[in-house]
Amino acid sequence: FIGVWWLRKTLHLDEVPAEPVTLRLGRIVDADTAYINGHEVGGTGYQYPPRRYNVTPDMLKKGENVIAIRITSDGGSTGFVQDKAYFLGTDNARYPLAGEWHYKIAAKMPRLAGSTFIRWQPMGLYNAMIAPATRFPLTGALWYQGESNSGAPSDYAEKLTAMINHWRGQWQQPDMPFIIVQLTNFMARQAQPVQSNWAVLRDQQRQVGTLDNTASVVTLDVGEWNDIHPVNKATVGKRLALAARNIAYDQDIAYQGPVPTTAERQDDKVIVHFSHTGEGLTEASPLTQSFA
Repeated sequence: FIGVWWLRKTLHLDEVPAEPVTLRLGRIVDADTAYINGHEVGGTGYQYPPRRYNVTPDMLKKGENVIAIRITSDGGSTGFVQDKAYFLGTDNARYPLAGEWHYKIAAKMPRLAGSTFIRWQPMGLYNAMIAPATRFPLTGALWYQGESNSGAPSDYAEKLTAMINHWRGQWQQPDMPFIIVQLTNFMARQAQPVQSNWAVLRDQQRQVGTLDNTASVVTLDVGEWNDIHPVNKATVGKRLALAARNIAYDQDIAYQGPVPTTAERQDDKVIVHFSHTGEGLTEASPLTQSFA
């Protein structure tokens, strides 16, 4: 669907909250403007940011309150993203908004012809955004990218290695630290093993992370199946900071988890050897779901 449509839901309040509350609308594809009882409370221009809109007590009333959302869809799927937070209130006192909503289509648009996505073209980002910065000193680079390459992941390591070498040459820092964030967990979990381009690309990132003065940071445990831009960036930042302290600032700290190095078969067992084991390995949870 391409166009504009509305969602509406009525929420009953026994009392008006004494303090401001938050309207949480998870994520919406693509753009939205939200209203409560005719008061505009917020809007977001594209699909990825979490929707958190402040609502003051004067916008609410005892009894029936009407929540309306104007949604603009650029094409493809549209509406609420599953398994996100949808409520009015605070983290401690919530009025849930899940369930049925009324909808009405306001306007339909034909699909427009495609345009050039300059960021996917050779040098589309480098000339304007990276090249000017090469005049300034740089301690290192943190690289969080790869999703757009998942359609053809097999040569990602070659491309990223060439880019790292090019950047190091442009900054005239042949040992410039470069730390890579591996792709996180995204898309619905499969009950049986399947071929995954995202898994292939993660391994490509791991390969690049073995170059001198580089590292790769694992985020396979902090993503969201339904969000290509997961909200937990704090954990990612902490792991990047640990890697930077070791790679860029020469601090002798454990900056990454265990890395499998070799595997051998012994009778009915497979023995896997790891590096970066710190003070040793422990089994925090059963491993029966950890191997295909």
